[in-house]
Amino acid sequence: MDNNLAEPVLATQQIPTDKITPSPFQARKKFDDASIQELAETLKEHGLRNAINVRPSGDHFELVAGERRWRAAKLLGWQTIEAKVEPVEDKEAALRGMIENVQREDLSPIEQAQGYKRLSVDPFKLSQGDIAQLIGKDRTLVNKLFGVSKLCEHPGGVNQFTPLTLKHLIELSRLTNPDDQAALADETAKKDLSVAQLKALVDQKAGAKKANAKAKGGSHAPSAPPAPVPDPLAAVWPPLQSKEDFTPDVHWEVKYGPHELAPGHKANGWFFLAMPTPGLEPQPAMAVWFKQMAQALANGKIEAVVPETIRQRQEMEQNLMGTLKPRLPLNPDEEAELQKIAETGGPVAVYEWIYGADSPMTKAVPIATWEEAGMDPVAGLHQVLDGIRQFAGTK
Repeated sequence: MDNNLAEPVLATQQIPTDKITPSPFQARKKFDDASIQELAETLKEHGLRNAINVRPSGDHFELVAGERRWRAAKLLGWQTIEAKVEPVEDKEAALRGMIENVQREDLSPIEQAQGYKRLSVDPFKLSQGDIAQLIGKDRTLVNKLFGVSKLCEHPGGVNQFTPLTLKHLIELSRLTNPDDQAALADETAKKDLSVAQLKALVDQKAGAKKANAKAKGGSHAPSAPPAPVPDPLAAVWPPLQSKEDFTPDVHWEVKYGPHELAPGHKANGWFFLAMPTPGLEPQPAMAVWFKQMAQALANGKIEAVVPETIRQRQEMEQNLMGTLKPRLPLNPDEEAELQKIAETGGPVAVYEWIYGADSPMTKAVPIATWEEAGMDPVAGLHQVLDGIRQFAGTK
């Protein structure tokens, strides 16, 4: 694949605006009138700073890049517009038009899905990796847009999906009935449903479809389907699923129902489907998911999982604080013992008794004898103990 889409240096010429037609590869199907009007005001005040790009097509010209500028010029009544004319192939024309749209004006997720999907079929046949590289988008994002591209084939058009986020569209794409897709898209937009709320509605629709399909078996079915068994942990899952920031790298679902352990022997249980985001290492993503699942099951309180390196640092800090906890004399015998140590061993021995030999406090003692501080052992011991008690708030 040729990734070199740099424009050659071309002379510009004035082309009649009514001799120009839009590109058939244009990803955006609806242009915002207010946005075009604003651009027209800019052209009126400052003129056209960048020529549009067109290619010959019979007795007229077809846009390669610059449709918004062309529309704004027509709105102003311009009879001609400055353009660069170049005979480019369909593939390059589509790619350059797509790149301009994505990079210069935000497209809705459904419009991006339309454009990207078009680049994956004849005559382009680009892979998702090629498209991600050319457009300058993350490959994971391109993969998700391809997942919702089947909504682009909806018989009612795509306008109903345009206001929705990519995560909403991913949920809608799980449905196969166009009427259900349109109804839930409309309800989501009107009620401003969250992704979790929409997911619950999609699950409900999908469950009803399966139940109806089984019921249509009639007398040919061996037996009536058993009534669904309530999930005894139904209250645990919604809080965990609704907090997307806890497990942003894993999409997961849970269902409760019967499972055939052996012929003629069934038992109810939980079925989990976990899908780490493509391109990520699955092991750490799944590890976080399982840890947070355990938290939810233990006490219903979901917390951010502390990485192992941070946990080890916290333990080290706690151990360090333990070495700073002083041991103070609690009775006359211990006072006499410590005074004798002060007289015979000096300041370092006193700190070893109070904090321990390996404590940073002991290792930081700046003097070896009381004489260096200008005091006798008894006065020195009292000063040390008074300072520790004052610092610890026990004096």
